[in-house]
Amino acid sequence: MLNLKLEGVSNLKSTLEELSRVAKKKIAREAVVVGATPLVDAAQAAAERSKDTGNLKNSIGFRAVNFRNGNATAIIGPRRGFVVTDSKGRKRVANKYAHLIEFGHYTAATSGVTPAQLAKATKGKTRASKSNRLYEQAYVLPQPFMRPAFASANKDALNGVASALGQRVEAAAARLARRRLRKSNST
Repeated sequence: MLNLKLEGVSNLKSTLEELSRVAKKKIAREAVVVGATPLVDAAQAAAERSKDTGNLKNSIGFRAVNFRNGNATAIIGPRRGFVVTDSKGRKRVANKYAHLIEFGHYTAATSGVTPAQLAKATKGKTRASKSNRLYEQAYVLPQPFMRPAFASANKDALNGVASALGQRVEAAAARLARRRLRKSNST
């Protein structure tokens, strides 16, 4: 989780209090979008290095969410329901395997070997079922893409959020100042 602390502007609190709720949400959402972009780019670059068809890379994106209490966040990762068309023209959901690539997994394939042979061949990284058939379960090593992306791009994301918030709040403060000036001139 990224946290940001703003300091330095004495009238920032009063300016933010005078902004409408809609303006606050818009400013927060724009800042979250600016901050999420480097994280998505880094995750896509890391997913590109995995042995994949490109569907995982293409499915990575983000969704900005505003909460009622004024907080805003971005949910970053493989998008739900991301549909791709494979080489045979069939449509399928592409993000159902992202966690397996990120954290690693066991594969299951039927085998006719004994448990001892299986353990020797795979150096103990196997499991056998209790049924009559044995399943060779080899462990597929993880190829993380989200965690390294977060580690490498979180400073860029924080800087982006800070600069976007600063620009948006300054622009809103200038608009408020112009409104006050117009009100005072009209009366």
